[in-house]
Amino acid sequence: MKSGKENNETFEIKNASDGNDRWTLYPNASKGDFSMIFHKEGDYTYAVMDLKGKVIANGRSYFKQGEIKNISLNTLKKGIYLIRISSSDDHEIKKRIVN
Repeated sequence: MKSGKENNETFEIKNASDGNDRWTLYPNASKGDFSMIFHKEGDYTYAVMDLKGKVIANGRSYFKQGEIKNISLNTLKKGIYLIRISSSDDHEIKKRIVN
């Protein structure tokens, strides 16, 4: 697990094996098409950012437990991107590779 600061906000990058995930993101790596499965029902916001913190895509929706959200980022340049999911009481950031 890595920690860091961005704009005075502390964040963590968790590995899929942490076991505390409210959502799963797969695959890693890909050509830019990712899927998220939500393990807990709730209102979530998501943002896809480059490593400089620039938001490339974002959205907000209510997801049911087990619901899948597909994200197509196949127009992005090859590289590493951060995907942040937030709920009313928590947030997680995961990194993904577009190749």
